Amino acid sequence: MRCGNCYNTIADDVDFCPSCNFPIFRPKPAAVPQAEQTATPEDQQDAVAASEQPAGVSPSAPKPALSTSRPAPALRGKPARPGHRRGKPAQRRGRAGESPGQKALKIAVGIFGTLAVAGALFYALKSSGFIRSELDSKAALQAIASVRNLQSNQAGVSVDQAMTRMLDGARESGNLVGYQGWVVRPISGDSVRVRVLFSYDEREGQRQAVWLVSLSDNSIAPQNDLAAAVSKK
Repeated sequence: MRCGNCYNTIADDVDFCPSCNFPIFRPKPAAVPQAEQTATPEDQQDAVAASEQPAGVSPSAPKPALSTSRPAPALRGKPARPGHRRGKPAQRRGRAGESPGQKALKIAVGIFGTLAVAGALFYALKSSGFIRSELDSKAALQAIASVRNLQSNQAGVSVDQAMTRMLDGARESGNLVGYQGWVVRPISGDSVRVRVLFSYDEREGQRQAVWLVSLSDNSIAPQNDLAAAVSKK
C-alpha cells in the first residue's frame, strides 16, 4: 500500500504514514442486512474504544498531523541604509568622490573661466594701447604732416619739398620706375611711436627715407641714411 500524500510504501494496518504523518483512509465495507451481521473481534474493540473516547470526538477522526516546519531564522547583521538597498544600482563615482556629471561641469567652468580671463587681458592691453589692431587715421595724418613740414638741410625748403625735388629729378632722368609717396607704418608692440616713409623706385632699385615719430611729444628722428641726408643737421 502507498501513502496518498508522499507515495511511500506503508503497511496495510497503519492509520498514519510513518514518513509524513498523513492519515490513511480506507473504504468501509458495504453494509449487510442487520440479520446477517455478526460481531467480529474488531467490532468489539471499536465499541470499547468508542466508549472510552471523550464526548464529541469521533473515534474514526484522523489524528492531526504534527507540524515539523521551523520558523525561518532572523537575518543577522546591520540593517541596510536607505541609500544602499539591495537591487538599487549605486551611482558611479569618479576620483575624489565626484560623479561624471560633476567632473564635466568642473572642466567646462575651467574652460570658460580661462577664456574670460584671456578676453579681459586682451581688452585691457588694447585699451592701454599696447595692442593696436589698426592705426588711428588722425594720428597717422598728423605724423606724416609733422615730417613733411620738418625743415630740411636746405634753407627755406621743407622735407616734403626736398623729397619732391628728388622724385622729379628721377623722373626727368628717366630712372623713375614707380613711387609710393608718403606712408605711415605702426610699430608692433609700440603704441606711441610710428614710422613715416617716403619711397620711390628707380631702375637701380628702391630709394626710401624713414623717420621715427613719437605721437606723445611729436618728436622726429631719421632712421636711415636718406632721411638723415634730407633732414636738417
